[in-house]
Amino acid sequence: MARPQLQPTEIEEFKDRLCEVATELLATEGEDGLSMRRLSREVGCSHAKAYRYFANKEDLLVAVRARAFDNYRAFVEERLDGAEGTRERIRLLCMLYADYAHSHEAEFRMMFSFRQPDSLRHPKMKDAVFGAWGVFLGAVREAVEEGVLVGEPERIANLLWAGVHGVVTLGVAEKLVMGMTRQDLVSSMIESLLRAHSPESQRKSPS
Repeated sequence: MARPQLQPTEIEEFKDRLCEVATELLATEGEDGLSMRRLSREVGCSHAKAYRYFANKEDLLVAVRARAFDNYRAFVEERLDGAEGTRERIRLLCMLYADYAHSHEAEFRMMFSFRQPDSLRHPKMKDAVFGAWGVFLGAVREAVEEGVLVGEPERIANLLWAGVHGVVTLGVAEKLVMGMTRQDLVSSMIESLLRAHSPESQRKSPS
């Protein structure tokens, strides 16, 4: 008897379940503790069934990391409505980045794992990464267009991201032990970088 054909929603729901359990395993046991066989056992399905959804472990890891970037994007977009003005929107985006890393530590670690395959080789991962980045870059571009910030949007966005990411990574690693909190450092860094690219600061800069 032929196996009943699953609906697209059922397929996506089961794939999401596999990714959810894989995320939990990665958080508790690391990448070496995850295998397709172990995942199948934890989910309660056959080994062969898991392979019908993901070709191999690398394919699974790409899906898990893409899911984390998509979740991050949803996390910030749901919380941006209250921001008044582009400067406040950028400040809030940076703070939300830090909040997401703190409240979703396992996902954050996977998003920036040094062992992950090259993101650009996987269309789904590329879409997720650039989709998340686009929210941040779009806010900076809008600020430049309005004259709130002065400079190249890509450069300003990268400086803000690199600065905030550095502080957040230190916080996740519990290395902020020099008397300042993650919130204090992120807030100060945002204000310093925004001020450095403000019209007032640019007018004061030597030509």
